[in-house]
Amino acid sequence: MEQKWPSHLVVLRHGESARNVAKDIAKAAGKHSFDLGLRDLETPLTNRGHEQAGETGRYLSSRYKFDVIFSSPYHRALQTAEDLTSALRNSPLLVMEERIREIEFGVLDGLTGEGIRTRFPQEYERRKREGKYWYRPPGGESRPDVALRVQSFLGTLTRDYRKTME
Repeated sequence: MEQKWPSHLVVLRHGESARNVAKDIAKAAGKHSFDLGLRDLETPLTNRGHEQAGETGRYLSSRYKFDVIFSSPYHRALQTAEDLTSALRNSPLLVMEERIREIEFGVLDGLTGEGIRTRFPQEYERRKREGKYWYRPPGGESRPDVALRVQSFLGTLTRDYRKTME
């Protein structure tokens, strides 16, 4: 008999990234943007992010044995997965999975809330009217768009990574 899901499923977000730090600094300073001169896809982990990933790997290694690790193709996510994997007792397969990448913010990428209000006042008002969950910025995604990607990925897990029960 087969069970629908893998025996263990652990979901993690990437460690602290340079973009996380830049966004916090920009918001605290009242700035409109937090551009690092990199595409969101290329943003690396900070030293603290690497430490977080290694620490998480050591913690998980004491509790689970992993068969596979899925990572978004974003640089910070791959770095997290690699750091985590190096701390595990075994070396699970690392699979890049496009469907679990970050939400795409389109023209609003790299802007603080104040930056959106100032540079795109109509979008700021539309987001308020539609709500954060349903709002889709120009060139970006809404939360339901992301949910569809994740549901598709979860379907792959139930199809390709189910376990046989003894």
